[in-house]
Amino acid sequence: MNDIPDPIDTWRDVSARAARASSYRAEEPRRRRSAVASIAATTVAVAIVVAGLALRPAANNGAAGPVIDRAEDGMFRLALVTPHGRYGPGAPIEPVASLTYVGPDRSILIGHDMSPVQFRIEEVGGPRSMGGGSRLVCASTNLERGVALDVPFEKAGSPTDDPASGFDRAWYEDRTLSLPVGTWRISASIDLGVGGCGSDDQLSRHRLAVANVITVSGDPSPTVGPSFAPSLAPSPTLSADATVALELVRKYEDALTTDHQDVAWRFLSPWSRSTVGSATTFYDAERRLVRSVFGRYIVEAPSQDPDLLDPAFLGARAADVAAVADPDRTFVVSVRRPEVDGAAAATENLVVAPIDSQWRIWIEATPGLFGAWPYPGGCSAFGLSDRRCDAVVAAAASQAGVDRSKATSIWLMSEPGCGDDPLADRGGGCARTTSFVAGVRFDVTGAGPVRTDIFCGVGPPSLVCSETPRIEAIDLHSAGYWDVPCSGEAPAGCASPLPSLGAGAAGSGTELRIDAIDVPVGPVGQREVDLGRAVLVDGIVQEARFSIADQAQAGFLLTDGTVRLELRSTIAGRPPFENAYARGTYDGPEEVRVVLVFDVAETGPAAVIHVTDLLVR
Repeated sequence: MNDIPDPIDTWRDVSARAARASSYRAEEPRRRRSAVASIAATTVAVAIVVAGLALRPAANNGAAGPVIDRAEDGMFRLALVTPHGRYGPGAPIEPVASLTYVGPDRSILIGHDMSPVQFRIEEVGGPRSMGGGSRLVCASTNLERGVALDVPFEKAGSPTDDPASGFDRAWYEDRTLSLPVGTWRISASIDLGVGGCGSDDQLSRHRLAVANVITVSGDPSPTVGPSFAPSLAPSPTLSADATVALELVRKYEDALTTDHQDVAWRFLSPWSRSTVGSATTFYDAERRLVRSVFGRYIVEAPSQDPDLLDPAFLGARAADVAAVADPDRTFVVSVRRPEVDGAAAATENLVVAPIDSQWRIWIEATPGLFGAWPYPGGCSAFGLSDRRCDAVVAAAASQAGVDRSKATSIWLMSEPGCGDDPLADRGGGCARTTSFVAGVRFDVTGAGPVRTDIFCGVGPPSLVCSETPRIEAIDLHSAGYWDVPCSGEAPAGCASPLPSLGAGAAGSGTELRIDAIDVPVGPVGQREVDLGRAVLVDGIVQEARFSIADQAQAGFLLTDGTVRLELRSTIAGRPPFENAYARGTYDGPEEVRVVLVFDVAETGPAAVIHVTDLLVR
């Protein structure tokens, strides 16, 4: 297991580096490049990138700053610092991006384009912009944990001759950044691959973006203006351990919010992992939670309030916390989710403490019920309408042989694990040939909990598998009537070939052909619709097929979404038409009834199934 880092650098360092901007020495323009791209038959745009912008002491910058924005996903932290919020005309603007690895390893190798950070500029409320860009080369950088990589702003984009829409070539080639009068958004972003140059694993990509808004005034010596410098460091009243606890929870929540559940999984205590059951369950449950709260959360200050650390409050995890954590270094960190209704549901109380010097998180979890959502309230978390959700629960009850009316509670469960699947450990979940819909757990008095997982595969989906269920036509072909049963390797052990009919014999039968017919759905329950009769020669089926013109179940619902074609002999004692080779042949003609079979769950007065191209001979 990789180490969890100790306290990360505070954001005061970022501000200090921006304040020391005049001490930066301009890089050699080794990243300067141009590219030509066709815009129209007679027009070209030249993309220019100027690296290592000249940094010099700020003059006439006006309002004190700096302006700072940051983003973090549990593995990387990206900050953008602009020394001031308001500038005078022609004043140099010296943004600096700061990229820091904050993950669990001592260092990490990242793959990126020419520069790990890309910049853009947009006029707020106006058309002028610098679109940014980078040469698509394969570069690698090694980042030490907690050590920031500073990247001064660099120009990149397509020059224009129209000053109303952008910037000309002279502006791009000037290594000092200045902007016309107006309000401007300066953005920085990363799109990194873990593993260095050549890593194209999408599961390992990290994307973050930050932005500062500044104003360029026509006043050469502005004395007032916006100044935005949020407190990015923990409160100075916090102890060193409390600071660690706070930052660990922030990184944990950032990882969940940015869909890096694999990173958050590493921060959990062994008890938490064991209680969750599998990484796949954790990924699935947390993604659903983040979606339900729109990714919004507030991390409260760490607390060592005895009432919060009381075993009665901590619940199932209390015994493990007491057994492996130092009580003097144990904190409760509350995470509030404003979008969740109800005070209890809106707050999660995380326990944070070191285990053998490595900081870990104990989540609120009940054994067997992590990632569980009560039915029917939790249907939306699984993307299910009430109608479809009820069908999923009914299907689970049928598969499990449970009378759902006798269940004291019903839970919708997150995706189960899949053993040692390496994809699960990397955040990709289980590799399955079917798609997971939901697990359903029935708590039945005297019988204990019963869980059934619902998966869906290929084919026209039923309501269990889709909000827009369709109908699957199952004739003798799709039912496998002509499948060759073998008890051993072919040809040994296989059935003898079916006899072929001569022209005269084939003509002695009577086929049933229906080009199109509307079959009434009828009442709820099992339905059998007799479409007519055919006469087979020697009991041999040459063809038995049909289609459904409109496969949408509009105004009705079939229980399993299928309509099945069945042939039933009118001669007493004849075997069913399940397999041609097992059934064999019989001398003489054999009359059969042609029947459509389906089960109706919901119906309407004018509901019909449009059957076409039916042929039995």
